[in-house]
Amino acid sequence: MKRTFMIVRMRLLGLVMGFSLALPPAARAACPDDDYVSTACLHGETGTCRQSCDLSSAKVQAAIDASAEGDGVYLPAGSAAWDSQVDFDKAVTYMGAGRESTLITLGSGTCSTLSATNACVYVTADNADIGHIGWRIGNGGPQAILTSGVTGLRIHDCDFRRTVAYTSGHTHHVQHLGDARGVVFNNTFYGGGVGFDGSNDPPWA
Repeated sequence: MKRTFMIVRMRLLGLVMGFSLALPPAARAACPDDDYVSTACLHGETGTCRQSCDLSSAKVQAAIDASAEGDGVYLPAGSAAWDSQVDFDKAVTYMGAGRESTLITLGSGTCSTLSATNACVYVTADNADIGHIGWRIGNGGPQAILTSGVTGLRIHDCDFRRTVAYTSGHTHHVQHLGDARGVVFNNTFYGGGVGFDGSNDPPWA
């Protein structure tokens, strides 16, 4: 009887632990009323890390706006069609939950509120680190990422994928303007690629 009780107790404890580990970090009880919650830093950040409460462009932008240099902004698993451009204008890490888990859809009519740049993500900060995000690009849509004269940029472990045969829109999924410097590595590109426009020097990989 004692052995049976201990086995049942261990199984119950395992279920409780499994449930706890399945919860997103940092006491998600504050969501969904808040835009973001504090969470443990996982990518070597030196400041505070925040996880957006969902994948909407508004809540991701709110997490970025609250950040400072050295912080981290984490995008949760899920999928969303962004309805406005998001400005990556802080020297922080921008990390998804995985290139097949955090999926941002771009297409005709998405990210259309800031058409001057015609991009869903506009990077203007040096030393931005972008990774582990999947981008799904349709026709007539904007670029996934546009950078402007930045240095120390890292784009890695992302998946850029055109979902339909190209007929209109941008041919490049990532576009660099000006004297941009950084590294783009361990990404996959389908139906598009990386474009350079300006006096780009060699330090790219």
